[in-house]
Amino acid sequence: MSQFLQWGIVLITIPNLIVIGLMIVVFALGVALTLPHSAEQ
Repeated sequence: MSQFLQWGIVLITIPNLIVIGLMIVVFALGVALTLPHSAEQ
């Protein structure tokens, strides 16, 4: 059985929380790497 984390009304398993965290990191990296960067002149 997985351990649960309760935070207010939110009840989530630790492995699911890790997966959600990794998805947010991948999303942030994808946005940061695809945005055009200003070229310094």
